[in-house]
Amino acid sequence: PQTVSAAFSGFKKDYRGKEIDRKPKTVLVPLQLEDDTSIVNYSPYFKTMNDWMKFVAGWIPEEYEIICKVHPMNPSTHWHQVPKRFKVVRDNLDHWLATCDFMVAINSTVVLEALVYDMPVIAFGQGVFTGNDVVTEATPDDEFAEPEIKNSDAFLSMLLERQIDITSDDEIKQKFLGVWGK
Repeated sequence: PQTVSAAFSGFKKDYRGKEIDRKPKTVLVPLQLEDDTSIVNYSPYFKTMNDWMKFVAGWIPEEYEIICKVHPMNPSTHWHQVPKRFKVVRDNLDHWLATCDFMVAINSTVVLEALVYDMPVIAFGQGVFTGNDVVTEATPDDEFAEPEIKNSDAFLSMLLERQIDITSDDEIKQKFLGVWGK
């Protein structure tokens, strides 16, 4: 019988659907909705995306290219307030997850997608990842340092297990292992 952890490696490959080809010194910075619970309750340092972008622009050294991914539900970001060094993108997130060197985020669910892409992440907010040693947790007082890739497979597998109970029903177990355990 195949374990959930073994099945997860197949899930990651199927989920990504593309090869990873990282471009050095490119940073993906996802924007979030300011009225989202993640920002309101779990972002101790940044409550507005303007404050977040201003911080990131000054914190990340100039030799890095910053890819700013607009939240799909907020296309009306105040473009005049986006720092000039940001390359603003609205297109396919998967492309940027497969090509950027690492991510700097507050606590977006995009962090979990980055982990599926084996992308190192620096997080400035609290989330399901907090305290699980799968991202580099940071504060605005920390000096910039490129994050290291952490092994997040066990963590992501655990999250998936909690969402899909594969232990009690053979039919569900077969579907899980059949779809994601290739």
